[in-house]
Amino acid sequence: MNSSLGIPVSPFFKFPSIMIKHKAIEGGMGIHIYRNFAIEENPGDWILQEVFENSAFVKQLIPENAPLSTIRVITASSADKTNSIKALTAVFRAGRPNESTDHNAIFFNIDMKSGLLSSGTTTKHWNKLGLLNFCHIDKTMWNVYRTHPDSGVQIEGVKWPNLSELIKIVCDAHEKMCADVPLIGWDVALTSKGIMLLELNISCNFFNGKLDRRHYTNFCYDWFRVLDSS
Repeated sequence: MNSSLGIPVSPFFKFPSIMIKHKAIEGGMGIHIYRNFAIEENPGDWILQEVFENSAFVKQLIPENAPLSTIRVITASSADKTNSIKALTAVFRAGRPNESTDHNAIFFNIDMKSGLLSSGTTTKHWNKLGLLNFCHIDKTMWNVYRTHPDSGVQIEGVKWPNLSELIKIVCDAHEKMCADVPLIGWDVALTSKGIMLLELNISCNFFNGKLDRRHYTNFCYDWFRVLDSS
């Protein structure tokens, strides 16, 4: 828990640096030293944290050897500051086997009212580089998943257990930390130790999340009008 704002950020180590040494490499080789970013004096480039574990609920939805599988929640602030922070979308990123993170995942939209998970999609076709892929249509873009493709577990129709609490946390964090930022994508983990905010993304991806397009269009119009007048 962030001691000053009461926000459940994922815990991080505060010692200056960490050494990682291979068990079998000799002669001073196989040693890596990482300096901590989260220190005030001469910070490094690395945020040092423990590896968190999925909650029991998340574990039942994904393969046994899948990574920490997170939720991307998009929150928005109003341009005229008359409305409170609003959550626009929530997407569960169901991890794949033998991956370190959930970047290669199946994305299941979470209905903002009912908390029910919809059928899933993938963004694998977005990340292909090179001229050969420029005009090539990846068939995976049409795939629809009602179950996890690696475990066969039914995901469509499952109710997310604590969506209202999760939305309250990210909206509260947006208000307290950066109320003047129009749009934020939060990476939220439901871990064995509770809900944790892993990071915020100001240039954020919706990950195929479903949203009220009329509201979003008006939101963009209002913010561009503010920018044009400044």
